[in-house]
Amino acid sequence: MSWKAAGIVKALTHGLTRSEKLVLLILADYYNEEDGRCDPSLKRLADEGLLSTRQTIRLLDGLEAKGFLIIVQRREDGHQASNQYDLICLKYAFQRRLQGDTVAG
Repeated sequence: MSWKAAGIVKALTHGLTRSEKLVLLILADYYNEEDGRCDPSLKRLADEGLLSTRQTIRLLDGLEAKGFLIIVQRREDGHQASNQYDLICLKYAFQRRLQGDTVAG
């Protein structure tokens, strides 16, 4: 769990529906600050958001279209594995914080 990632998503107020923000908050919970990985299953996202799988897919597609994330489809042994979510909104925020720390330090 990344408290910092959740804090960044909580601060986002423009260009998101309530449901999209909910999905981003759930994704932030799975975001690994060290390597940027975020790959919960679609079922887990839907279950934790109290959403249908189809709703979750539509919300993820909307977030990708708006530039908040990139969905990377993964395959393991020729089979579909859980998607990886490249959370652009978080990477940018963490890079800015790191640059700020470097300049200040």
